[in-house]
Amino acid sequence: MRKIGEVIIDKRVKFKRGFQKLFLIKIKEKSGLTWKQLAESLNLCEHTISYDWKSEKSTIPFSIAKNILKRYPFTNWKYIEKNWIEKILIENWGQKKLEV
Repeated sequence: MRKIGEVIIDKRVKFKRGFQKLFLIKIKEKSGLTWKQLAESLNLCEHTISYDWKSEKSTIPFSIAKNILKRYPFTNWKYIEKNWIEKILIENWGQKKLEV
C-alpha cells in the first residue's frame, strides 16, 4: 500500500461505469468499517476512497485494487477482471510528454 501523500506510479483499473463505486461499496461492506477506518486500514486518505474513487472521479491503481480485494474479499479478482473492468490502463496513461 502507499503512504498518505505519496504519488502512485502504477497501471490503473478502468472499471465499467458504476462498477468502481460498487467495488468500493462491496469492500466497505465486507470490511465492516467506516470510510475513515477503511482508509486508515489501507494507509490511504479517506477523501481518496470515499470521494475520488467512489464517485469515479479518478481510477484506482492496479496494485491497490488487487490488494484491497485480497484483504477484504467478496469475490475473486478473475471475476472482477472479466465482468467489471473495461481495461487496465498503462502507467502514466494520462500524461503527455511536452516537446521542447
